[in-house]
Amino acid sequence: MRIPLKFIDGRIVVTPSISAESYRIRYKPVSFIVDTGSSKSFMSHGDALRLQIPISSLSHTEPLRMGGSRYELLQTKPFLFHFKTEEIKLYPIKTSKFFVALGTKKTEEAITESQNFPSILGTDFLMTNKLYLHFDPHNNEMYLSIKV
Repeated sequence: MRIPLKFIDGRIVVTPSISAESYRIRYKPVSFIVDTGSSKSFMSHGDALRLQIPISSLSHTEPLRMGGSRYELLQTKPFLFHFKTEEIKLYPIKTSKFFVALGTKKTEEAITESQNFPSILGTDFLMTNKLYLHFDPHNNEMYLSIKV
């Protein structure tokens, strides 16, 4: 089974639909950059706001440095990711926990930057869920394969 990816502005992107009963979210699309240089996966502050996740109720876990800025990873309740396969079927992946990245600086510029930072699927998500990244930009082949 394959989950198609897109190559947008030099980034590998996948857009699953997200569900989370505890936040009353049902099938909301969220674009994630597939980033093999990141060991952590997280949702951006902006995407969390758009999904109306109550940021103030999330527990702080650990700091994260990316792009010269510091972020705090906040732990969420479980999410269900619905990935659309090439066969137009939904492939669900349930996470026991996920994270929201919140900028630590409180200036207006830093808050805007934090809200516009992209959501990331890192190597932790790929490894935990046995997903394999196939990337051949010369032949326009990009997908995640699922080991079943």
